[in-house]
Amino acid sequence: MGTKKVALILYTSGLQYDDRIRKEILSLCKFDKDLEFEIFAVVPQNVEEHGITDYGVKFHILHLNSRDKYASASHGLIKAFDFYKKLRKQLRKFDIVWCADIETFMFPLLLSSKKTIIWDLHELPARFMSNPIMKLVFRYLERKCRLFYHANQSRIDYLFANKVIKEKNKHIAIRNYPEIDIASKEVEPDEMFNSFCTWLGDAKCAYIQGISGEIRRGVETVSAVMSVPDLRAVVVGGCSDKTMDTLRAKYGSQLENRIYFVGKVPQKLTKLYMSRCCISLVFYKMCSANNILCEPNRLFQSLMMGLPVVVGCNKPMSELVERYSWGIALDNDGEDIESITKAIHDIQSQYEDYRSRLVGVENIISWEAQERRLYETFSKAIK
Repeated sequence: MGTKKVALILYTSGLQYDDRIRKEILSLCKFDKDLEFEIFAVVPQNVEEHGITDYGVKFHILHLNSRDKYASASHGLIKAFDFYKKLRKQLRKFDIVWCADIETFMFPLLLSSKKTIIWDLHELPARFMSNPIMKLVFRYLERKCRLFYHANQSRIDYLFANKVIKEKNKHIAIRNYPEIDIASKEVEPDEMFNSFCTWLGDAKCAYIQGISGEIRRGVETVSAVMSVPDLRAVVVGGCSDKTMDTLRAKYGSQLENRIYFVGKVPQKLTKLYMSRCCISLVFYKMCSANNILCEPNRLFQSLMMGLPVVVGCNKPMSELVERYSWGIALDNDGEDIESITKAIHDIQSQYEDYRSRLVGVENIISWEAQERRLYETFSKAIK
């Protein structure tokens, strides 16, 4: 049949952090050798860059004049149209357009209905859920797209119940599970990881990923760790200035003795930090439907690396942990420091029991277990 060219379009903080699209591309190309992906993206730095990803896919990071002209988080429609305008001619040579996340909405909106469009919604489309008119707009986009992927079935059910989507057969859940060999795959440590290991020594450590905003319950999570004697923590990912100021005011010089702030690292390196930890803490403030129905990759990665977890009451995260007793799900979303502290103590007191229940976890939450579903739904949609 010949090569089928796929343009993958996304907004991203960096391709090295986008593990989901890497897995999707590699899985689909494994089943269909005639697929040829090319990535078109914009990043916060608004730079122009071209090259090949470390998994062998050609990419283009685009500069948009509108992102220079207008402040961050403003004039979203103008920026979205600017992205579309810059790409529309190039997209003519592609057979399939794969849109990643909600901010690429301008492409399904304006591309010809003859173009095969796949939309991978990493989050709920909050922009189109605010009123009946916006829901109708999304229904129009739904008719133009061949297929939608979502992070979990709960989000599909939520959208259907709230009359945002109508053609439920077009919507497929592909969870962002880790690859089955995540624990065994060799990764070369970098200087930052080696510095962390020196700082940690033989101490016990909790894994915390990204506390760049209040929704991650960063102050509460770190405070719980600080109240557990002989426990340290590593924060992999961003930490907002507000959170850092609060923690420094609360703990002073003791903060740096107990908490190691790494900053953002490429996705493939997060497992190194997990390998030096004994527990993982995952919380999302239940202030939106997206957070209530959260689907954190860091939870799955932690479990696959053999770490018992403490999570908030957010579903489906808490349901998974409770079903298999892989840790403790609180009766709150992480707002109560004492309950996090108690959960940490409870896991420590029965640590080997929790660890033993994580043997064989890869048979339940591996990416490979859903590869066939990904390929079959994709191949049916593009026929």
